[in-house]
Amino acid sequence: MRALGAGIAAALLGVAGCIAFIPQMIAASQPAEAARFAVWDAGLQRAAAQSLLQTDTPEAAAPFGKAAVRAMPYDQLGLAVSSIGQSANDRLIALNNAAALGWRDAPTNIALTEAAFRENELEIASYRIDALGRIEGAAVAGPLADRLILREGGIALLANRAAMHTSGAWWQEYFRSRPETREAAQARVALISRFDKEDGAWLRAIIRDAEAGFAEAGFNDLRLPLWRQATGEAATKTGIIYDPVFRLFNPAKAGIGGEWRMASAAPATLDVGASGGITVTQTQGIAGAVLIQRISLDQGPYRFTATGEGAADVFEWQIECGDTKAILPALGTTTVAIAEKCPAAVLSLVTTKTAASRLGGMTLESVTLEPLE
Repeated sequence: MRALGAGIAAALLGVAGCIAFIPQMIAASQPAEAARFAVWDAGLQRAAAQSLLQTDTPEAAAPFGKAAVRAMPYDQLGLAVSSIGQSANDRLIALNNAAALGWRDAPTNIALTEAAFRENELEIASYRIDALGRIEGAAVAGPLADRLILREGGIALLANRAAMHTSGAWWQEYFRSRPETREAAQARVALISRFDKEDGAWLRAIIRDAEAGFAEAGFNDLRLPLWRQATGEAATKTGIIYDPVFRLFNPAKAGIGGEWRMASAAPATLDVGASGGITVTQTQGIAGAVLIQRISLDQGPYRFTATGEGAADVFEWQIECGDTKAILPALGTTTVAIAEKCPAAVLSLVTTKTAASRLGGMTLESVTLEPLE
């Protein structure tokens, strides 16, 4: 009899084990069905709620959120999801209770951000968006950040969060993302212009990433204003050409915005003089860009002047605007007409193709471009 009793107990335990294991077997493919089968399992209830949130059916997710709370009263996601469909006041109470359990739950932060937008509590929105950036990255937080900076006062609030450097990676991802509208892109320029201008490497990375996002969106004309406003060197940027005597130029430093920069794979070397000016020495008998600066031009005539000495016949300047290109002499003064406004023009010093035996060089002392009255 004892053996029979032990056998029956073992069989019952085996059946119970199978019952407990079945929901886990189907959870990956059918999370909602698994949750209905195992109402005691808060983890399965959360998984079902999350799967329904991802399919944009929040109302269907709410019952599983409530079941998660019944199974585990301190379940953060369950509290947040269970509030769906409740009155605005009751939902806010539930969301605040969920938030008190920690800042790392994405649905809670998304819901609180939306509530903050509705109540115009933009400072709260800025906290939650930053938290979302750290949790989920820019894919989730970025669109909400753009919505915030388009609201009055939102730029200053988000700038305060960025200044804390809570997670540099998500900020860079955000600015590298494609702004959906020109208004959002312009707001990003205003946001970055509030960042600490002494925050060297981080600010340079942000500007570079924002330029990439603008380029992808087709807002190239905003790239130069971004650099001018963000770096705060307005006094040195009043002319069309920045750093006309090369006092700030460093060939080893990757330029951003409208700085001089050495072209990638340049067929020449560049050496900076002690008191300004640069020496350009051709190293390959091929045509290619050597020195580049991005400039903004209005329609009309200009006077271009490059001073220096040397083998200027193997170099020339080019001004590119879209599909048009103007060719200018390497040294001397000439005039050039810009047919239409070009906020994203590129000025380049290029080598002309020569035989290797005729490689040349020159010294550039200054480069200026001035509108003619």
